[in-house]
Amino acid sequence: MGSNMSILLRNEDALTRNIPRLPQHFWYTYGIILTAIDALGYLSLKRPACDIFIAGTMQTFPTIYFTLNTALYLRQEESVPTLPKVMNMLPAILFAFYINAPLLPLYPVFSHFMDLPAVNTLLHTWLAVAWSFQANCVKDLQTLITMRAMDGSKRS
Repeated sequence: MGSNMSILLRNEDALTRNIPRLPQHFWYTYGIILTAIDALGYLSLKRPACDIFIAGTMQTFPTIYFTLNTALYLRQEESVPTLPKVMNMLPAILFAFYINAPLLPLYPVFSHFMDLPAVNTLLHTWLAVAWSFQANCVKDLQTLITMRAMDGSKRS
């Protein structure tokens, strides 16, 4: 998610100049560290609740980075009259990226009332739906940024 935002914001213009960017090598390093944590067995799948917590919290920073920068971009985008309005993009992005947040506190509830295979099925289905929403939102945001860049190049 964070890497996607860095890529989407790589072309600096008046709208994206004030949005903080993290370089791609930061995201590569972040991914390598998380992969090493997994490869070294810290996500052992022997402690599902702990592993879900670790995996979920590792996505907190990229999610916040992506959604805050998106909010900044869309707030600035509202002042550009030449683009068609993108209705409800920010609420859709917030929904898509934060719908997974309840999974952490709900895990004990689910595991108390359901057996582990049912909990895993429910959680993975939930994740698949959320990731589909996220992919659609990133595609729409990329389309908006591309339209903005094309609109700016036509006027230059």
